[in-house]
Amino acid sequence: IGQRVFYGCSSLTSVTIPSGVTSIENYTFCDCSALTSVSIPDSVTSIGWGAFYGCSSLTSVSIPNGVTSIGGDAFRDCSSLTSVNIPNGVTSIGNCAFEGCSSLASVTIPNSVTSIGDYAFRGCSFLTSVNIPEDVTIIGDCAFANCKALTNIAWPGQLTAIGAGVVDGSAYYNNADNWVENILYAGPYLISVAGEDSAASYTVRAGTRIMANEAFSGLKTMTDITLPQGLAAIPAGTFQGCTSLGKINIPDSVTDITY
Repeated sequence: IGQRVFYGCSSLTSVTIPSGVTSIENYTFCDCSALTSVSIPDSVTSIGWGAFYGCSSLTSVSIPNGVTSIGGDAFRDCSSLTSVNIPNGVTSIGNCAFEGCSSLASVTIPNSVTSIGDYAFRGCSFLTSVNIPEDVTIIGDCAFANCKALTNIAWPGQLTAIGAGVVDGSAYYNNADNWVENILYAGPYLISVAGEDSAASYTVRAGTRIMANEAFSGLKTMTDITLPQGLAAIPAGTFQGCTSLGKINIPDSVTDITY
């Protein structure tokens, strides 16, 4: 189904897509604000950018098992969507794919997923828990930010990149028990650093392997920091705007420093 074919059809309430259709292109049903149900056949393998963006009356959707990619903005601002089962076979969840799905209370992410895009689930304020599969290696900026009820996150063990602000504004972020000396950790990952009342000296705890992008950015009072052996990289923007920083102890384990 071609791009923007039903864009803005605000009186459209239901759609049955015939078998044989293999892709729903970019913005096909964007802003179909009265659309409550859609039947997607098993022949569909891709859902394009913004395909159902702004379908604010859509309450549920069954994504076929043949789908391998969910484009950015695909279900963005589907504010009545309560649950999503992403099928095994999907390898990536695009930027902003489910952003603003404010009624979304449960999501199943399959083991086939290896990357979660920027802002993918931002603002899913009813989401309480998420299990991130073990094969996910990249989580983008603000992927779960402003998920106000999100308290439980099962983090995978093989992350190589964590975006800035990945859980900012969530219940997980706001739980003091998850913080150690102004730093939010999750196992071997440094997720965030509190900007308020920042200290002059920091020591990242032993066992930390990956730090989120921009983790220490803007800490103007920080003068020195010690990083642990085993840390793999210093990601983009880590010390951006740290105008008082005069000393960094970088361990031999660091193999990549990104500008």
